[in-house]
Amino acid sequence: MGVEDIQVSSGGTADDAVYVIKQVEKALNAKLNDIKLKVEDIQKDVKEIKEK
Repeated sequence: MGVEDIQVSSGGTADDAVYVIKQVEKALNAKLNDIKLKVEDIQKDVKEIKEK
C-alpha cells in the first residue's frame, strides 16, 4: 500500500484521523524500508566495484 492509496473522507472523527495517521505511518515505514534495501544494494555494488 502506498501513501497515495490512503483515502480520507471529510467530516471524520478524531478516531478517523488517528487511523489515517497510522496508515500513513505504515506506508512511510514500508517506503523507508524499501529505500534502506536499495541503499544496501548500492553499497554492495560500490564495494564490488572498488574491489575490482
